[in-house]
Amino acid sequence: MKNKILLILLSLFVLTSCGSSSIKNEEENLAYDYAEEARPTEEYKGESELAGDEAHQEEGQSEIEDPDDYIERFVYIDLETKNYDQDFDTIKKSAKSLGGLIENESTFLSSQDKLDNLKVTDFTIKIPRDKVEKFDQVLADIGKTMSIDKNSNNLKTAFRDVDKDLEIKEKQLKKFNELLDKTNNINDTLVINAKIIETQGEIDAIKKAKSDLKNRVSYDTYNISLREVFSYEQRSNNPDLGSRIKDAMGESLNIVKEFFSQLIVGFFLYWPFILILIIIGGVIYKFKKKSNKKIGTKF
Repeated sequence: MKNKILLILLSLFVLTSCGSSSIKNEEENLAYDYAEEARPTEEYKGESELAGDEAHQEEGQSEIEDPDDYIERFVYIDLETKNYDQDFDTIKKSAKSLGGLIENESTFLSSQDKLDNLKVTDFTIKIPRDKVEKFDQVLADIGKTMSIDKNSNNLKTAFRDVDKDLEIKEKQLKKFNELLDKTNNINDTLVINAKIIETQGEIDAIKKAKSDLKNRVSYDTYNISLREVFSYEQRSNNPDLGSRIKDAMGESLNIVKEFFSQLIVGFFLYWPFILILIIIGGVIYKFKKKSNKKIGTKF
């Protein structure tokens, strides 16, 4: 009897242990499945947050970057002045005081007025970008402005190409230096040193090209033509009275010639209307003539 009771108790203990073990295994399996389902979501979330940070960083860079920093500007100005020496000095002193650079200065006699010593000076001047408004005001106060022409170049692509080339060459230089540290062969050392010198020279040339690009966008280039005149009227620029009379007569003949030319062209252009007016005028004249005869016969 006792043996039967012990067997029953052992059976119950075994069944209880197995049941608890199976329940525990089921709970672990459920937890694992949940973790597997939740893990991709967390990974995708992390990737989306990283992508969002990168997008935000790129947006911040685009906001900071000023497109005007890549623009190269040129200004072409033709000036006439009756106070040549004074305005000549004004341009040079203003360029110097504003931190500008006079790259070219060429003075010669006007081809039409060599006998009268009328001078013309062509300037090529670079003015810092932040000082161009002051220099524009100086030029506006000089003599008479005959023409102004402005154009520009966008050098953004050139800047990106230079930066890319520089990055590639710096990586090559780094690799060559690493190889130089690892090699023990004299021939290899000589070859690698030659490559290092060559690559360093290319890097220096690229850096110089980038510096030139920065200078081109940091300064505006002014091409100024300063022409001396006696008067802002074309006829008065020649002080010789006989020459001025000769020029005036030539201009008057040209005016008369142009007048009759326009008159002839106008006649052939409007001849139908002129013919109609002549016919109407003739009818009116005949009508008035008949009317006057009738009135004369009555009296």
